[in-house]
Amino acid sequence: MAIHIFNAITYSNKLTSAGLDKKIADVQAEELSNIINNDLVTKHYFKEHLDNRLNALLLRIGGMLVAAVGVLFVLLKYHC
Repeated sequence: MAIHIFNAITYSNKLTSAGLDKKIADVQAEELSNIINNDLVTKHYFKEHLDNRLNALLLRIGGMLVAAVGVLFVLLKYHC
């Protein structure tokens, strides 16, 4: 899989060569670079946070299962 890196300078130069004003092209490239760099996550970051969420979910399900078995045990003990 190829890694794509956004190059703001190249992008700005392409916009300038297409006829856009240099200042506008620079601002456009800078803002697009900020959006890309702030909104994308790495696989490691994604996996780490996904694992954390999965662990939290498993703990909740485990807790509910223990509580359900406890309630069932109490009901069977006092009902029979």
